[in-house]
Amino acid sequence: MFNKKKYNKKYCKLYRQKNKKKHLAYNRLWRKQNPDKNWAMRSLSDHKTRKYTVKISRIYLENLRVRTKKCCYCNCKLRYGKGKPHAKSPTLDVIDGSKNIVKNNIQVICFECNKIKGRKTHNQFVGYCGKIYQKFQRG
Repeated sequence: MFNKKKYNKKYCKLYRQKNKKKHLAYNRLWRKQNPDKNWAMRSLSDHKTRKYTVKISRIYLENLRVRTKKCCYCNCKLRYGKGKPHAKSPTLDVIDGSKNIVKNNIQVICFECNKIKGRKTHNQFVGYCGKIYQKFQRG
């Protein structure tokens, strides 16, 4: 029996192999023209790879990213960069530190804050920052 889906998958793979430069150029252009969509797709894909339970759509995450202009912790303006993430790159954060990505448990924060926060909950992270602040206020 003819399997159209399997045939299309094979055809697309062969096309990409034969037209590698053209395909790469198209992908670069698409990513440049669709930074919010690309960011949302990559964020969800990365979290799925790390065994997170994802219960939101790409469109929801894309809209959240567009609405979020500043990091809620350090108040810096979020911006895109090329290549590796930089300090002010937007990143997806799970508020309670669990492995569940649901609508009321995520936020977009800067890469620097997300790196420092790690798997801490929001309250643990704010408390941690408070301890650092108090230490240097006394000195």
